[in-house]
Amino acid sequence: MSFIQTPDLFWNRASTRSRQAIQKLLFPSGIPYDFETGFGTSKEIDSYLLLAKLSDKNVKNSDLVGQTDEQELGITYQKLDLVLFEYAEKGIPFNEINLPDITKAEIETVQKHVERNSFKSISPPICQLKQ
Repeated sequence: MSFIQTPDLFWNRASTRSRQAIQKLLFPSGIPYDFETGFGTSKEIDSYLLLAKLSDKNVKNSDLVGQTDEQELGITYQKLDLVLFEYAEKGIPFNEINLPDITKAEIETVQKHVERNSFKSISPPICQLKQ
């Protein structure tokens, strides 16, 4: 289960067939994609968290020894998934999201990460060739 302990390293070294198997395992209904907004939040992220919990390992960022991704994000994956589902799937603006056990500060943290990474959902220009 090395993909649970170091998913980035495993993914980068995996064959296409292995990557497809992992995607089917973690996202059985696929990863939502919209041409206008880009990739959506998958509802199956809990499957990854369950596998990580079963392996009794924290997912660690390879650049920050001893620090988990959740610590770096400042919010748990479970809360992150709930906030992103409200925002991306239901279309609720961040300032109107109201979830029990999730503070406004945590919602603002998610908003900052989304805004900081918004460039990743913009497709690069495509060269148009004339025949």
